[in-house]
Amino acid sequence: MNFLTERNHWRRERDSRWDNARMSAYVDYGDALKKVNHLASRIAAGRGLPHSVEPLTPDEAALNALEEAGGVRARAWERVLLLGEPQTVAAARAWHEATWVLVWFAQGRPAAPDQWEASLRQTRGDAR
Repeated sequence: MNFLTERNHWRRERDSRWDNARMSAYVDYGDALKKVNHLASRIAAGRGLPHSVEPLTPDEAALNALEEAGGVRARAWERVLLLGEPQTVAAARAWHEATWVLVWFAQGRPAAPDQWEASLRQTRGDAR
C-alpha cells in the first residue's frame, strides 16, 4: 500500500512540474511573439500601412530590433515544440505565421496588400 501511495504522489509531483514548465513556455512564447508583432506593426505603420500604433521609422535600428525579437521568439518556440500539447502548438504556429506576414510588410518585402488587414485580424485572434 505504501508503494502505491508513493508512486501516485511522485506522479502528481511530476505532472505538476510538467504543467508549470509548459505554462512557462507558453507565456514566454506569447510574450516574445507579441513583441515581434508589435515591432512589425509599428515599422509597417512607418512604411505607411494603416494601423492604430505609433509608427516607427523603418531604419536599420528598428529592423535590427525586429530581428533580435525574432531570435527570442525562435528560441521560445523551441520550448513550445518540446513541451506543448499538439493543439496548442498548432494554434501557436498559426499565430506566428500570421505575424510573419506583418514582418514581411515591416521589412518592405513584396506582399499582397489585402494580406495586411487579414494578418492583423489573425494576430488579434479574430480571423473572420
